Amino acid sequence: MSEPKILILAHSDQYHPLEILGEMMVQWLKDEKMTDVTLTKDQSVITGGLDDYDLFVFSMTPSEFSAAEEEALVNFVKSGKKFMGIHSATVMSPERTEYIDMIGGRFIHHSPYHEFPVKVVDPENPIVEGVQDFKITDELYVLDRAPEGANVLLTAFWEERDQPMLYLKKYGDGEMLYNALGHDTAAYENPSFKRIVVQGIKWLLR
Repeated sequence: MSEPKILILAHSDQYHPLEILGEMMVQWLKDEKMTDVTLTKDQSVITGGLDDYDLFVFSMTPSEFSAAEEEALVNFVKSGKKFMGIHSATVMSPERTEYIDMIGGRFIHHSPYHEFPVKVVDPENPIVEGVQDFKITDELYVLDRAPEGANVLLTAFWEERDQPMLYLKKYGDGEMLYNALGHDTAAYENPSFKRIVVQGIKWLLR
């Protein structure tokens, strides 16, 4: 059986050094003997090249996103493929309703950049296997809704309630994993963050 093909779109913005995270993810996967990985910062791959891949890892801030890009990405997941969104992947124009439904919510604001505790709420799930409650220095993202039909794996407490930090959900015939953590290198270098990213990818491609 051929090795699953992974596409990582990692594009930095003025707040997030996401291209660094892309390079780190390639190395993490290489360490796991997962080598069929393509890394790009070119957003045009969304409309021009997703079909060749089994998993699309989306590590950028898509506040400017066309209807054609939305349609291509949503159809990719609906068709049975896998998607992982990281941190600012929920920063989306409200008119992109299908994408927002697919990823489970839209970013509205975040806490100050600070260290906060993250709680494991589904320790039996393989994505968080071996992960204990941990602290991370990051932005604590708040979404506009609870992710409907999702299996929430990690939460953090802010604004008087538990906010979802990692969740898994079905979409069409495919599957989506969203990780709200990952503002900068302080988060990327956190061992628990690395573990949930790698184990999340392995689970999606199981």
